[in-house]
Amino acid sequence: MLHWQEKLAKYGKIGPYGLTASALILCSLIFRLILLALDYPAVNSDEGTMGIEAMHIAFQGQHPIYLYGQNYMGVLEAYLAAPFFRLFGVSEFTLRLDMLIMFALFLLSMYWLGSLLYSKRLALLSLGLLSLATSDMLIQQLRAVGGAIETILFGSLLLVVAYRLAASAGRLQKSARGRYWLYLAWGFCAGIALWVHILVLPFVLTSGVLILIFCYREWRSAAIPCLLLGLLLGGFLLIPGYSALGNALSTQGGGAVLSNASPADLVNLVQKQFVSTFLWGIPLTTWFQPICATTDLPYYGPTTASTLSCTLLQGAWSAGYVLLLCSSLLMAGTAGWRLWRQRQADGQSFGEVEQQKLLTQIARLLHLLTAVMVIGLYLHSPLSGLKPVSTRYLVGLLVATPGILWPLWRVTGLGSRLSFKTSTGWLSRAALVLVILVVLASTISTLTTVPAAYAQAQQQQKLVQDLLKMHITRVYLEYWTCYRLLFQSQEQILCARPPYPQVVGGDRYSPDARAVQADPQLINPTIPFMFPTDKAGQTEITAFEHYNLQHGKSFREYMLDSMALFIPIVSSQAQRQVIPA
Repeated sequence: MLHWQEKLAKYGKIGPYGLTASALILCSLIFRLILLALDYPAVNSDEGTMGIEAMHIAFQGQHPIYLYGQNYMGVLEAYLAAPFFRLFGVSEFTLRLDMLIMFALFLLSMYWLGSLLYSKRLALLSLGLLSLATSDMLIQQLRAVGGAIETILFGSLLLVVAYRLAASAGRLQKSARGRYWLYLAWGFCAGIALWVHILVLPFVLTSGVLILIFCYREWRSAAIPCLLLGLLLGGFLLIPGYSALGNALSTQGGGAVLSNASPADLVNLVQKQFVSTFLWGIPLTTWFQPICATTDLPYYGPTTASTLSCTLLQGAWSAGYVLLLCSSLLMAGTAGWRLWRQRQADGQSFGEVEQQKLLTQIARLLHLLTAVMVIGLYLHSPLSGLKPVSTRYLVGLLVATPGILWPLWRVTGLGSRLSFKTSTGWLSRAALVLVILVVLASTISTLTTVPAAYAQAQQQQKLVQDLLKMHITRVYLEYWTCYRLLFQSQEQILCARPPYPQVVGGDRYSPDARAVQADPQLINPTIPFMFPTDKAGQTEITAFEHYNLQHGKSFREYMLDSMALFIPIVSSQAQRQVIPA
C-alpha cells in the first residue's frame, strides 16, 4: 500500500506546465465540442458507413472487421461509438464523441512526446498550435471516416513508449515488470494501429528502430514474447484479412490507374503529384488555409487570376516547412554524430548522462524521419496527383510538430533565456510570430464556414423527414448521398446505386441494396430515383433522362431539398407500393 501511495504522490503532482497543458487540452476540446454541436463538419457517406457499422455493432450484435465494401481499414471508431449509441441514441454527435476522446489522448501524448524529446515549453507551444486548425485538419479530427485520428494518436504513443523503453534500457533487473508492460503496450498500439490503417507504418518502423538500437540486450528476456503478445492482441483482427496491408498499399498506389497510362500521362501525373504535395497537401495539413481551389493550381486547370498568388504563398509555406524539417534533421544528426565521435575518440563506453544525450538526438532524428517518410510516401503515390483532396494521408505530419518548431525555438532563445542582441534572434522571433498569426487566421477563416455546414446539415435532416412523410423508404441514389441517408434515417430509408445509366453494382452494404433491388441485374420498376442538383448531378440527370426517352420510361419529377426526385409512373398497384395512400 505504501508503494502505491508513493507512486500516486509522484505522478499525481501537476506543476505549472501540466496545468497549462491541461487548460490547453480542455479549451481545445470545448472548441471542437461546440463545432460538433453546430453539426460541423457536415456528414458524408464515408462517415455514414461508419455510423451504420456502429449501429449494427450496438443493436444487431454484428462484429465487422473492416469498413463495408473493402477489406482494409479497421473500424475502431465504430466499435468505440457503439456504446455511445446505446447510452445516448444514434446521431452524428454521438458517433463523433469517440473522435473527441481520441483527439484529447493525442494531445496528451503529444505533450509527453514534446517534453521528452525537446522541452516542456516547446511542448506547450505545440499544444497551442494543435488546438487550432484549418478546415481540412478539423475534418480529419472530427469526422468519423477511419484512419486519420488513429494514425496520429497511436503514432505519437508508439514514439513515447519506445523512448521510455530506450531511456530505461539496462535497468531490467530493477524494473522488469514495468518494462514488460511497456513492451506489451508498444506491441498492442502497433497491432491495433496497423489494423485500422497502414498510414501508421512509418511510426511503427521508426519507434521500432529506436527500441532495436537501445534495447537489443533484452531480446533474450521476456521482452520479445511480451511485444509479440501485444502485437497479437492489438492486431488479431488482421489475421482473417491477411491481405489487407497489400490491398491498402495497392489502393493508395493507384497501380490500376497507371496500367494503361501513356508516357505523356505519366509525366503529367508526376507533375501533379509534386504540385498536389507542395502547393496543396502540406499547407492544408499544417495550418495554412488555401486561398484558391485545386483547379487554380498548375496542371489542374487553366491559369486563373489566383494561380500565381496561391502558388507563391502556398509554395512559400511548404518551402518554409521543408526548410525547418531539414534544419531539425541536420541539428539532430550533427549532435548525435558528435557524441558518437567523442565516444570513439575517448575509447570508452558512455556514462549515463552521455547515453541519455545520444538517445535524445537519435530519438529526435527518428521522430523527424517519420515526417520525411509521410511526405515521401504521399509524393510517390499516384493518388496524390489523381485526387489532391486526399490530404488525410499526410495527417502524420502533425506528430512532427515540436520537431518542426525546434529550429525556430532554438534560435529565438525562448527555450532558455530571452535575448534580443542578434538580428537572427529578431528574425526568428518574427518568423515564429508570423507562423502563429497564420495559424490564427486560418482558424478564423475556418470558422466562417461553420454556418454553411450547419445549414447543410439542416437540409440533410429535412430531406430525411420529407422522404419519410412521402412514405418513400426505397430509392436509387448515388453513393455520396446514399450512405449518408442510410445513417441519418437509421436505415428507415434504404438505397442502392442507380442501375442505369451507370453500371449496376458498387454498393458498400449489399443487404440494404438488395432490399431495394433483389436482383442486381434487374431494375425494380417501382423504385424512385434521386440525384443531387449540383454540376455532377446534372450530368447524371441528363444521362438518366436520355436513357428514359430511348426506352419509353416515364417519371414524375420533383425538387426536394436540393435533390431531383424521379418517381416512376407505373400501374396504380405498383405505385401504391412506393407511395401508399
